[in-house]
Amino acid sequence: MRLFLAVSPASEWRRHLSARVDALRDELAGERSWRWADPATWHLTLQFLGDWPRERVEGLLEQLSSLQPVAPFTINTGALDAFPDLRRPRVLFLHQESQGQAEELARLVRDGVQSAWPGGPQDHKAFRAHLTLARVKGELGSAAGQALSRWSPGELPPWPVTAFQLVESQLHSAGARHRVVASFPLSNA
Repeated sequence: MRLFLAVSPASEWRRHLSARVDALRDELAGERSWRWADPATWHLTLQFLGDWPRERVEGLLEQLSSLQPVAPFTINTGALDAFPDLRRPRVLFLHQESQGQAEELARLVRDGVQSAWPGGPQDHKAFRAHLTLARVKGELGSAAGQALSRWSPGELPPWPVTAFQLVESQLHSAGARHRVVASFPLSNA
């Protein structure tokens, strides 16, 4: 199973952001090298786990259930950015800010994953709180660069985090489909 751990924004928050992203997507309609993320799949990845055999998932679920996670918190949306940078974007994303609470949750779940399978295929890259909007292949044209420099997510409400999820990602030609395997409420949620 191809798995990751994440927190997901509420559907109302997705609608707010989706309207703003649609305007940017329309402005970049001539850019064929952009693959936009479906708003239904927007999430903040705490850790990508990679391919886990089904027989290891039960141990992972037990480990994640036993965590003493952080209290519920809110996330504020920050500026537009890209990996490696906005001049040569490969992944277009929005920073997400939680005053360190998302980072603490990521640390806890990563410790749980490591305990469940110390030699597993999980990603060990440093956690960066971001929400992926699009993936880009090829060179960025000047019109696209100008559109990105002008675009802003606008005033979005903070979004509450009351649980984290273990999600299975199934790859299809039309894009990834996500299925929540399990949800873990935060303490006092």
